[in-house]
Amino acid sequence: MAAAKKHLYFLDFLRILACLMIIAGHFYISLQDSGRYDFIGQNIRLDNHLVSLPLLSVCLFFMMSGFGLTLSWKDRTFDPADYIKKRFTRVLLPFYLATVLSMAVKFFYQHEPPFPKTVHPASLLLTVLGLDTYATAHGWTENFGQGIGEWFLGALVILYAVFPFLLAAMKRHLLVTTGVLAAVWLVWIKLIAGNEPGINMDVGGIGFEFVLGMVLAFCYQAIPKWTVWLSGLLAVSAAAGFPALLAGRAGESVGNPLTMVITLIYGTAIFLLFLQLERILWKAGIKKTSGTRCLVYVSGLTYETFLIHHKVIWFFEDRLPAGFMTTEQLVRVALLELLAMIGAGLVIRLLEQGIRLLFSGIRLAGRTKGRAS
Repeated sequence: MAAAKKHLYFLDFLRILACLMIIAGHFYISLQDSGRYDFIGQNIRLDNHLVSLPLLSVCLFFMMSGFGLTLSWKDRTFDPADYIKKRFTRVLLPFYLATVLSMAVKFFYQHEPPFPKTVHPASLLLTVLGLDTYATAHGWTENFGQGIGEWFLGALVILYAVFPFLLAAMKRHLLVTTGVLAAVWLVWIKLIAGNEPGINMDVGGIGFEFVLGMVLAFCYQAIPKWTVWLSGLLAVSAAAGFPALLAGRAGESVGNPLTMVITLIYGTAIFLLFLQLERILWKAGIKKTSGTRCLVYVSGLTYETFLIHHKVIWFFEDRLPAGFMTTEQLVRVALLELLAMIGAGLVIRLLEQGIRLLFSGIRLAGRTKGRAS
């Protein structure tokens, strides 16, 4: 069996890791800003002027997105209809379900109107496209959405829209396309440095992470095995650097182009490290077990969990008692919120599967009726 046809378990592991890192970052910000836990006073920070844990997790997500999509299409003819259908069912359908779930909780539990009294048509269109919160982050004030998916979803939708063109260009001239896009990216992050909402929330600022994932999908099988040592050293240095953040100056990394470049290097090193480790495990005869099946299933919930996690954090934040929390209370709240996020993500995933089965049944019934007539 070709290597590209094998299930790549390292992607499942990295999805879970990146999702947990993003959730931890937003949990940190929520409690720090509300004054319920003084992480900074405890010398616990997420970033300094060079390295950022949240940026690294986002980097891994976009690299995996570009890598996975390219693996699906690089060796076959691009089918626009099939591509749009699969992206809609995997990206926008969970977003719609998470939005409806959020509105239902807001109306039935919090007894608040689920949406504004007046809705701008353009805002409604942006919500349908999954771009509402991204547009809001970039200055659009009329927002019908519920904050589901945040700016991340909008950036992902834009990258999915340009993916067919990037794929076609890379199939023709991989090195030239990569070089041109890298040069454009470096110029762009320098130009927008210091502007709101920040390089890390701009599709041009994080887009090259997606592009690099695409590049790796084209050439990962040709990467020499000795690179596991180089990528391993870089990954270990990244891990060792996070305790050093205790002495860093928090918040300086968001608008820093150098941070984006360093984050990309570390993200690539971590990605390649786990890729190479998987190749070693395949050679050793990795097999499907209950453990790997569980890994795949949990990985499949990460997108739905990500979509709803901020709403869960806000929901709990409004109900936590005022005042400083102890470390024991912090751990309990963190575990409770994580379980709530996973539970909500599971509900969304089950609803997705139900809708897919319903439409599959309708299509099957239509074909049967057509053959009978």
